[in-house]
Amino acid sequence: MILKNRKRFSPEYKTKVVLEYLSGKMPLYKIAYKYRIPCSVLKTWEATFIENACLVFGVGHKTEKRHRGRSRLTKSRDRRPLRRYYA
Repeated sequence: MILKNRKRFSPEYKTKVVLEYLSGKMPLYKIAYKYRIPCSVLKTWEATFIENACLVFGVGHKTEKRHRGRSRLTKSRDRRPLRRYYA
């Protein structure tokens, strides 16, 4: 029996495909056909993407470190209601 080499996709490629699917513009089967991947693979990528989405806002992320010290340094002008800025 001869085994075929499996295709390997980069994380950037997987992200592009999953984001296109999550946009809701095309159904699952059309996106899978467009990129020549099985529907089950796309569903697995989607589940992994959603499961790990919380890591973007995780403890070690840069933006959390930047905002952590800001609360002590907030000036009174920053405490104005948002409607004054976005009305």
